[in-house]
Amino acid sequence: MAAEPSDGHRQELGTCQNHKGCAARTTFLWQGMPQLPGHPRVWRFAFGPTRIPGAPTVRIYVTPLGQVVSTEPADLEARVKALHPY
Repeated sequence: MAAEPSDGHRQELGTCQNHKGCAARTTFLWQGMPQLPGHPRVWRFAFGPTRIPGAPTVRIYVTPLGQVVSTEPADLEARVKALHPY
């Protein structure tokens, strides 16, 4: 495993399949997520631009064990369901 960088984040670039101009970034927050109690270490998956109405970019925070702890926007699940109601 690579050493922790000086800013406390390990970054890896992702890809967006079939979406021109889409950028994706995966970052492990070594110092934890300051917005949450206990500052858990999490993966941050960021995507943009998206086709989700009202969400030009999205972030999904996931624990190393795979539990989603937060999304930006907070109502991301509802927005995705509204976009794809089936």
